Amino acid sequence: KKIFLPFEQVGNVEHREQGTGLGLAISQKIINLMGSAINVESTYGQGSIFSIDLELPITTAVSQSKQASTKTIIGCQGKARKILVVDDKWENRSVIVNVLQPLGFELWEASNGVEGLEKATEFNPDLIITDLVMPVMDGLEMMRRLRSSYQLKDLLIIASSASVYELDKQQSWNAGCDDFIPKPVDIAELLEKLKQHLQLEWVYEDFIPKPEIKTDAGSK
Repeated sequence: KKIFLPFEQVGNVEHREQGTGLGLAISQKIINLMGSAINVESTYGQGSIFSIDLELPITTAVSQSKQASTKTIIGCQGKARKILVVDDKWENRSVIVNVLQPLGFELWEASNGVEGLEKATEFNPDLIITDLVMPVMDGLEMMRRLRSSYQLKDLLIIASSASVYELDKQQSWNAGCDDFIPKPVDIAELLEKLKQHLQLEWVYEDFIPKPEIKTDAGSK
């Protein structure tokens, strides 16, 4: 339906809500990757009901580590890290950008390997998240060129792909990636890998900063 198209909004222009018109398009893409679709029922003048059907595994127990991970991350301590997201699908880039930007990361985007090399050279990011299958230049070739570049050879790279074949993962390692994450991207897994590779210390919603200890310069 029209409302699931990028940049589409319904209703009279004068009464539309603020926004880009990307929310439903991104949501539909994510749900499609999970093997389902968003259903909508609308009644003019009354509203709309959106629903989805998903097959999920049954969990019988939740470990303490899982419970701890449910705390809301609102940022990270230290300087803002720079991340380049390379993917030919705008909706895939948007998912990552919309999660990381509010946490204080500086984000750049590229739609293929050539653009990725150009922006990596220009902005010198701390880490690159790249798709594998892209037009013009794929992620594997981009990684190989990064690793052969004197300036960029030490950049951290996380490869991401919807392919579950071990060969694709092995090709990613051979091309020079530091880690691999499958699609659709699990946000908790992505944040954990960023924490590991960038040595981050997350700030949580209930974070209370340690009080500053002041010393009396005149005391002995």
